[in-house]
Amino acid sequence: LSILSFLFPFERQKIQDIALDNDKIKSLLIPFLLRRKKDEVLKELPEKLEKDIWISLSEEEKEAYDEIRQDSSLNPLERILRLRQFCCLPQILDKPFLGAKFNQVMSDIAQGIAENKKIIIFSQFTKVLQCMQEKLSALDSDVLYIDGKIPIKQREKVIQEFQESSRACVLLLSLKVGGVGLNLTAGDYVFLYDPWWNEAVEKQAIDRAHRFGRKSKVFAYRYLVIDSVEEKMLELKEKKAGLSHALIDQDVSNALDGEDLDFLLS
Repeated sequence: LSILSFLFPFERQKIQDIALDNDKIKSLLIPFLLRRKKDEVLKELPEKLEKDIWISLSEEEKEAYDEIRQDSSLNPLERILRLRQFCCLPQILDKPFLGAKFNQVMSDIAQGIAENKKIIIFSQFTKVLQCMQEKLSALDSDVLYIDGKIPIKQREKVIQEFQESSRACVLLLSLKVGGVGLNLTAGDYVFLYDPWWNEAVEKQAIDRAHRFGRKSKVFAYRYLVIDSVEEKMLELKEKKAGLSHALIDQDVSNALDGEDLDFLLS
């Protein structure tokens, strides 16, 4: 609305009056939007198959999860962060087990390696990636790693090795570093280890493999813990995306309000 107010200074009151009318807002915005989707431009791209993998916590994990969720000594944002970390790798919070999600993903990686596939794994938590790198060293495959501390030149060498290797290969990437600007068309599988607030970031991560030059299908898997903050994050994203697409068919904002925080901790 601030942009429209600038474009139409004499229409400011009219814009404010229709602020709650989605249809009228959309009619105002459409003349100023130009969008071409990738499937309209690169029609020769192979299929991209996405699937959510739902994981159940053990009883021990559920009890530990609820302890964090009910810890009133933490502010809401800190509790949400710790709940997300727990879903990914309880050892981050000094728990004595790796967790159901970690074990599931390690099993899926081993299966992919047995099939001589190249796997890209994204996570926001470098401790998860480092733990995975350590555990994967026992498998017969190349294990590559990039996070924000890796120099640009070294990253380029890692990407080149991943693209050109003829062996089964696992590339571990922090989401912020690997989500944009990389060509990973050699990847067969993309594993999104943990959900991100902004759907567009996840799409960009998957599209590192699904881009011009790709010859075969790309399989992307999102790993989510049932009855957890991760499931609630997905619900919130779907709700906000529905509103966003109703207005301008664009990606949704990742802004959270107080009601959202209460929902995530419920």
